[in-house]
Amino acid sequence: MLSSLEIHRFKGLSECRLENLSRVNLFVGKNNVGKSSLLEAISILLTKGSIGWIIDLLKSRGLSTSFGRDNEDGPKMLQQNIASLFTGRNVDEFSRMPIVILAKETDRTKRILRLQLGYLVDEKFIDESGSEQRKRIFLHSDQIDDGMDSCPGLCIEIDDKDWRYIPLMGYGMYAINADRGIEFVRPSSTFSASNAKLFDRIAMTDMQHSLVEALQIIDPRIRDVNFLSDPLSARTEFRAAGAGAGERVPIVVLDSGPTRYPLRSMGDGVNRILTIILSMINCKGGTLLIDEFENGLHYTTLCQLWKMIFRLAKQLDIQVFVTSHSDDCIRSFIEADTDSDGTIMRLETRPEGIIGVPYTDRDELNYINRNNVEIR
Repeated sequence: MLSSLEIHRFKGLSECRLENLSRVNLFVGKNNVGKSSLLEAISILLTKGSIGWIIDLLKSRGLSTSFGRDNEDGPKMLQQNIASLFTGRNVDEFSRMPIVILAKETDRTKRILRLQLGYLVDEKFIDESGSEQRKRIFLHSDQIDDGMDSCPGLCIEIDDKDWRYIPLMGYGMYAINADRGIEFVRPSSTFSASNAKLFDRIAMTDMQHSLVEALQIIDPRIRDVNFLSDPLSARTEFRAAGAGAGERVPIVVLDSGPTRYPLRSMGDGVNRILTIILSMINCKGGTLLIDEFENGLHYTTLCQLWKMIFRLAKQLDIQVFVTSHSDDCIRSFIEADTDSDGTIMRLETRPEGIIGVPYTDRDELNYINRNNVEIR
């Protein structure tokens, strides 16, 4: 598990330092302080700079990673989109200075990741025997001459010992994600297209019972859940809700009888919980990221959901990172954290950068909760 984090030049986090991370971490702070960017930086570090993951992050922000055959400006546009990860979004500056994400784990293991735009160049040199040789070197934009045979790309360096180069050529960047031990629940993930696959991994196991238990937070009548192919999902209103033609959708059975009901018809809250818990029980031994935790959830459900998250995090050895703007979310977090496995971290902008102010002491948290102290 991560115990501390340091970020340089990633999006709005030009400088960011966090200490005292716990098993379950709730990040709060003003708008535009960098809470969502913090989750993205953590995800890039933990996926070891997976280019497939980076592509997913760019696409989630509406940025293209491919271009047509006739688009002469495609490579330049792609560089600009990738530079959106860099503080200031400047392509040339991103080729001079890398994004750096460092972390320490509870066992004192150190992790470091560097991302940088640049050019891979074949450089000629004469070896000791007098023979002409070539070696590949990485240069930034100011070091490139017109006569050089160079290829623009993204350099990803891991733990000061392993690096790879992703060329920005052809028609864009393409990659397939491998199993990564990390799940990211975004604010728009109420109806996630990947839920059916996540469900298949835990079907007919004890984890399916945990999923039903979570859904019962919203509706205690729910007896069972499954994912079935729904011919109505081809209809326009279902496609608008995130379902494709013939897609498997969540179906529940209630205590009242054998009739099956589409979970999509039962409100955003229960579907949001489905996505959160399905994501959680599919990253055993890994990391769960949730952006805007309270999205679609009534405040009366938050404490029960937090209790389940604390229990599953410990049971499945998962580290959880969550963002929220909600005072109710903070109060329910404090009430649910009976084993002191959690940290509330307020992100503040200071002259030296973004600093995380941790709240971990149980007496302090209880005082905040009893006296309605504002820490957002």
